[in-house]
Amino acid sequence: MQREKRKLVAIVAADIAGYSRLIGQDEEGTLRVLRAHREEVIDRLIEEHGGRIANTAGDSLLLEFPSAVDAVRYCVAMQKGLKQRNRDVDTEKQLRFRIGLHVGDVVADGEDLLGEGVNIAARLEALCEPGGLALSDDAYRQVRDRLDIAWQDGGVREVKNILRPVQVWHWRSAWHRRETSAKRSAMRRLPDKPSIAVLPFRDLSDDSELFSEGLAEDIVAALSRFRWLTVVSPRSSFKFYASGERALVQVAAELRVQYLLDGSIRRSGSRMRVVARLTDTQMGRTEWSERFDVSEGDVFELQDEVSQRIVSAVAPASLSAEIERAQRRSPEDPDTWIEVMRAHSHLRRLTRLDNKKAQSILEAAVDRQPGIAMLASDYAISHVYDSLFGWSDSRRESIRLADSFARKATSIDRSDAQAFTALAFAAHINCAHQDAVSAFKTALRLNENLTEAHGYYAMTLGFVGDVEQVNYHVARALQLSPQDPMLTFWYDAVAMAAYMAGDFELAFEQGKRSVAENPDYVGGLRVLAAACGQLGRSKESSAAIARLFALDPNLTCEATVQQLPFRRPADADLYAQGLRAAGLP
Repeated sequence: MQREKRKLVAIVAADIAGYSRLIGQDEEGTLRVLRAHREEVIDRLIEEHGGRIANTAGDSLLLEFPSAVDAVRYCVAMQKGLKQRNRDVDTEKQLRFRIGLHVGDVVADGEDLLGEGVNIAARLEALCEPGGLALSDDAYRQVRDRLDIAWQDGGVREVKNILRPVQVWHWRSAWHRRETSAKRSAMRRLPDKPSIAVLPFRDLSDDSELFSEGLAEDIVAALSRFRWLTVVSPRSSFKFYASGERALVQVAAELRVQYLLDGSIRRSGSRMRVVARLTDTQMGRTEWSERFDVSEGDVFELQDEVSQRIVSAVAPASLSAEIERAQRRSPEDPDTWIEVMRAHSHLRRLTRLDNKKAQSILEAAVDRQPGIAMLASDYAISHVYDSLFGWSDSRRESIRLADSFARKATSIDRSDAQAFTALAFAAHINCAHQDAVSAFKTALRLNENLTEAHGYYAMTLGFVGDVEQVNYHVARALQLSPQDPMLTFWYDAVAMAAYMAGDFELAFEQGKRSVAENPDYVGGLRVLAAACGQLGRSKESSAAIARLFALDPNLTCEATVQQLPFRRPADADLYAQGLRAAGLP
């Protein structure tokens, strides 16, 4: 039996967008222009970049290159060359190519190439926008550090007849960016807060339409609980979706939103696969995408499970995108939402200097816009940090300001879970444990998916040694936002609960995890030092104390214990005992 000839190559699949329409309008003219494009740009560049034509059929090309770098250089040069030739041609008459590029194993059949690698390149070409290039993750890894090219994340996509989803990366030519910018500039003014629309998930099994719309409605309801998001009514987005397929930018423009959440549903036997995608239409990129495989059961329970998993990922993803956007804008930008996001980014770093920067931004913004609950909530949290981490000249004043602005936030919006989270945490540092628990329960009733509510509640429970409940809320926080900058805080909460319960080994392990996430986080260093003191781990305790002194040279055991909201004197004594044994004077 003759063995197939296989090889690893960079495969380029290209075709002309709207070729049938162009041929129908002017067959001879289209073929004449195509021949000129081939002779003067396409074929010449193939030879220059070391490639070859494996197959061609009218409007399509299948090319082989020895490396991904050569292939990408060719594709970019080709698109730029064609753009130059199209500069004086009406947009409707231009011959514009879509290109897909993949690096993979193929079967050589004479001059032709066969196999899954070719199929993936062809599927990528179908996902590409005219004038651009769509790249698989396998090819992207070969070129990302070798070429000075800006790539945009196209998300993980399921493609026809390919077993596994494909991660897509896009390069867009200059003419396309101008075209997209023109579309964006035509958009009506977006709301001041981030805005999102949820489209019914595409039914790929012809039997999931009711589930599709029900799922989208559940997601809308859950996202609406995040008060910093403007969520379009499902009646508007569903009606629009029913009018037919349109480009995402056009969908966003007509619905006046920045983010779109869409996806697909496919059934196979007793299993259901849901693919969801969050797109930032202003940036032209996928912020998040994921595939969920679930077992079918009660339709309402299934809807709840899937919507919960999607919302728990979408909210942190969109918030992270907003923070990234704020950091790119000029510091002199007066936009209130941008200021909120800048302050938010500083708060999440959990350092004295960042907290002061956040307070400076928030104080000015609160004076200018006193009716925004999120501003007041974040300002309250910044004073909680001052009290909890010893960054305040007056702990009593920090507690007063935290309570005052948290109450202000709840008076502005009684449905804001974030405001009640701030109120609860302010009560915690004032040693009002029952008030804190009550406010946290209110926050979680308003929005069970609010990561901060679970994380701060865990810390509050940590001070009374409730290890089981702390573990539950930290697990929920991790489920909602597994890459969150506040991980260091959550591990500190588990360490604190373990320490108060007398499990110093667990406190040591979790304290190490907290410090590993953020070596300058005071809370993690303190509990790690105390646990090491109790366990007699002199080397680790000395290192933790040295780092604490570097952050605050005037630190003492008495001052540290006074900063912390212990409910019982015995708990404060136990903590002081560990810190003294660790070497804190």
